[in-house]
Amino acid sequence: MTTILPWLTNTEDVTGTDHALGKNCEQLNKLYDTDWKIAGNEYAHETENGCTYLYDDAEGMLVPNPTSGKVEVYLKFVAKRHRHPTSMIAVKVGYLPKNSVFNITRPTVVRLRCSDTHYDLLGRHFEVKVVIAPRKLSSEEYYKHAVEEDLS
Repeated sequence: MTTILPWLTNTEDVTGTDHALGKNCEQLNKLYDTDWKIAGNEYAHETENGCTYLYDDAEGMLVPNPTSGKVEVYLKFVAKRHRHPTSMIAVKVGYLPKNSVFNITRPTVVRLRCSDTHYDLLGRHFEVKVVIAPRKLSSEEYYKHAVEEDLS
């Protein structure tokens, strides 16, 4: 018999991206213009009104800010060329909502889903969602959900 633990994760929308990235994503434009790109696989999808770039497996961090009490969401960027002093950076893209399902007390690496939509006439919209982040459970709490299976 094998003990099988459930893969317990949650998802959460990120708030405050307009504030963190500036109107019409000015900060993103500066990053792209200086040869930084989002760390993740990019998929482009064209629509009648523009184009959407999706990053399903982008890397990020949740970092509690001790001063504000908010949990900040950082997105990982990698250098396209090796002319920067570092090849990876993390840029704040927003916050977890106040009523978040996550109990983050220290920096935590997570997976993010990003959507960067360029509208022909309306400008640009950037959305971020935390898609894979572990629940903060003790070992005892995880084992409460365990099942025994015969995998032979």
